[in-house]
Amino acid sequence: MQLNHFILFFLAVALLGFYILGSEVVERSPRWGGLGRNRFSYALALGVYATTWTLFGSVGFAATEGYDFLAIYFGVTLSCIAIPFLWAPVAELVDRYRLGSIADVFAFRYQSRTLGAAVSIFMVAGLLPYIALQLRAVADGAAILVGEEPSEELGSVYALLLSAFAVTLGVRYADGRAHRPGLIATLAFESLFKLVALLVVGGSVLFTAFGGVRHLNEYLQARPDLVENMVNPVMGDSWIALVFVTFCAAFLLPRQFFVAFVQRPGPRSLNTARWALPLYLFAINLPVPILYWAGRDLAAPGVRPDVYVLVAVQSSPALQTLAFLGAVSAASAMILVSSIALSGMVANYLVPRFGPSPESLLTRWAVFRRSTIIGVVVAGLLIHFTLPRTRSLVDLGLASFVAVTHLLPGLLGALFWRRATRAGVLAGLVVGAISWALLTASPLFGVELDVSRLYALFGFTDAAERGSAIWLSLTAHAFVFMGVSLLTARSPEERNAAEACREPRVTRLLQMPDSAESLQERLTSYVGKRTAIEEIYQAATAADVHWPPRDRPELLRLITELEGRLSERIGPLAARTYVQGGRPVRADALAERLRAFRELDSRYAAGTQRNSPAQAARRYLSQLMSELPVGVCTVDDHEDVVVWNAQLVRMSGLDEDDICGHPMQDIPDPWWPLFDELAHQPTGSVIEREYDLGDGTIELRAQTATIPGESEEGRVFVVEDVTALRQLERHVAHKDRLSSIGTLASGVAHEVGNPLTGILMVAKNLATDPGADDAADRLGIIVDEAQRIHGIVQSLLTFSRRDETPVELQAIPVAAVIRNAAELAKLETDGCRIDLDLSMDAPAMASPDGLTQVLVNLLNNARQACSSGATVYVRTRAENGSVLIDVDDEGPGIPEELSTRVFEPFFTTKSHGQGTGLGLSVSRQIVERFGGSLRYEPRRSGGSRFTITLQAYEN
Repeated sequence: MQLNHFILFFLAVALLGFYILGSEVVERSPRWGGLGRNRFSYALALGVYATTWTLFGSVGFAATEGYDFLAIYFGVTLSCIAIPFLWAPVAELVDRYRLGSIADVFAFRYQSRTLGAAVSIFMVAGLLPYIALQLRAVADGAAILVGEEPSEELGSVYALLLSAFAVTLGVRYADGRAHRPGLIATLAFESLFKLVALLVVGGSVLFTAFGGVRHLNEYLQARPDLVENMVNPVMGDSWIALVFVTFCAAFLLPRQFFVAFVQRPGPRSLNTARWALPLYLFAINLPVPILYWAGRDLAAPGVRPDVYVLVAVQSSPALQTLAFLGAVSAASAMILVSSIALSGMVANYLVPRFGPSPESLLTRWAVFRRSTIIGVVVAGLLIHFTLPRTRSLVDLGLASFVAVTHLLPGLLGALFWRRATRAGVLAGLVVGAISWALLTASPLFGVELDVSRLYALFGFTDAAERGSAIWLSLTAHAFVFMGVSLLTARSPEERNAAEACREPRVTRLLQMPDSAESLQERLTSYVGKRTAIEEIYQAATAADVHWPPRDRPELLRLITELEGRLSERIGPLAARTYVQGGRPVRADALAERLRAFRELDSRYAAGTQRNSPAQAARRYLSQLMSELPVGVCTVDDHEDVVVWNAQLVRMSGLDEDDICGHPMQDIPDPWWPLFDELAHQPTGSVIEREYDLGDGTIELRAQTATIPGESEEGRVFVVEDVTALRQLERHVAHKDRLSSIGTLASGVAHEVGNPLTGILMVAKNLATDPGADDAADRLGIIVDEAQRIHGIVQSLLTFSRRDETPVELQAIPVAAVIRNAAELAKLETDGCRIDLDLSMDAPAMASPDGLTQVLVNLLNNARQACSSGATVYVRTRAENGSVLIDVDDEGPGIPEELSTRVFEPFFTTKSHGQGTGLGLSVSRQIVERFGGSLRYEPRRSGGSRFTITLQAYEN
């Protein structure tokens, strides 16, 4: 069934228009801006890897290479596993030096604009076939749907539509370097749309063409050749080569590099991408075999497998349209991001070679980048018209993938091999580019070269194997790169840059201007006075410094900010030359500190006036923080230390300049373990730790809180040295224990002494007159007094045993236990009256004997505190799944200064010798063994309230 061409074109325009509108809304609206700074949106945006190759080309690849098509995504999965030790160093380098492209990385590490230009040329040449692939896939899909043969006219219509989309949004994000939430949100939504489109189409085919999973299994069992053809190519030479190529392409393709590193919202985003991107690619590839098998059966002779997706749903115009719009979405995203990424390389490294003045480069950089975006898209359109239609989408895509693989040796050298030189990288890149052009790119244009002898020379027996061309070109590149690097010397600039790449926190800067006047003169010599003044003023505003700077630290802060701003527009080498120049010197720690301050403060300083109240408040806050009597350390969202105040310097002995600007994990022990433990705690958490510093121990009390940011969060750590305080507390506690022991001894002596005196007197009387008539009564007195002593000893034993004896909890009727305890307390005999309010009679989990003991103790205390005729109130109530028992008295209450000590062992408010002070302490232990609590609070009307909280019984 054929679709109307105008309807199809209108739907494509509407979809792309929706993306443009949505991008503007997210970019401008505070309410929706978070969508572009979300880690999951970032992971979905990395799904720009899945282009029309995935939607159309994977099915065509499966038709010829079987399950080898999965190698294209298995390599990405392996690359995501390598994120901590391969992607993360690149991300840190890009963030710290504001690099905007892979060409910037090469130019910065090897200190060569020529090398940056070579990388840019190679990437443009390598990516143009891939851009042409997108245009071709959409044009061919449109031709299938409208029932026409693919033609240049039809292809031009959709190619121009996609080009217009890329130019419209591309010029909006022409600055390239700054994180743009609108762009990330758009890419995330495009990734979702193409995923849903392919899953819906695949699911429909599964149930309409095959009748479900069970019938699909029957179909495959009847056609074992289909399964065999899919499995046989796997794990051959091509499989391994494809996995390696896509491993590299996952982060070296300009569009992947731009999204993964330049547009990364924060350091934790890579952790999310590590699992989310492989999961996304797994989901989007589930329907591919089903669509291949269905398209193979339904396709007319001569139909290319690349469009089997549309053939498989040819009976449903709606599903065909959905699949086509999915391809439009995938192609538009790829062309958009690729053109933005390539435009930065071209504008920074190729445009300057055509003669524009430095002032023009700086003032018209946006014009150059926008023009470059248009040029890249137009070049892709021309390649689309030039390439023979006999080539599959996979052939075009693989050519680009192999091209970016040649960046891996130079990148590994930049990160891990100090001996790598610009001459070695350039020589290897030239050899790699030539081998790529001869072995991979030329066949795309119908130029077949006889290179069988060359393959045989390197031991490749099958020149027709795709993997042979890949391994041959990479082997030649690697040998030349390493050989020339070992034979050539590094310049001082290269040595410094190599050190900066391996240890980003240790940098070497060029000779700094020593005054504001020399800075302005140096920049004026390159870009003119007016432009120089404008750039310096904007940098001073963003860096929150006066002009002219008042001291050396402010000057260094201004220079760092100015260089970073220029680097985003004209590349790192040109920016460094304009601002610094001269011979290399080692950067001092203060420069590192100010860089960290700039990275944090620039988020808030933009758009403010230099003498604004906000800036004055920030300066006051900074001064206040430095003079606080507690230690304060703050880290930014990159986990670099921003503040290490004076009190922390005194506590740790670590100089502020040695800490600020460094990663948090570089702080010496015990500070790093302390902060790392706090960083994994919820905000507001407080911990206390004791550390042995060799010359003594230190006790630290620390807490943390987050510092909210637009994407990720920083943290502030507050540290107190409580060593002296804890020593004082232990000393006071020791004196209190001695005092308590004295009080206890005195109390026990008095309590035991009274009955013991009575026993001695009665015993003496019995000894002198053993036959007295009242001897039996006197012996009874001795027994009673001995029981008193026994009770005192039992109280001491109960306290000392604590939790040794296990308690068997059971559901008990609380009201009945309270009535029994009130009867035992015999309140009425002392003129006190008891008022029971037991309306809440829910059972609770406790031991009846233990609860009775507690209640009797509380009621006896209340009896002793009350005057004659007073009332003791006992009330039960339910609250949050617990049963509460309140015991209130009308006595004088407990003085406020003593209220916190009522449950301390040996503490009593009674007169000297009137008790051991163990009753309430023992009672609380008993209740806590029930899983409950016993607390005290004063009554508003006077007197005391003790509340028992028990777990309610749930049947």
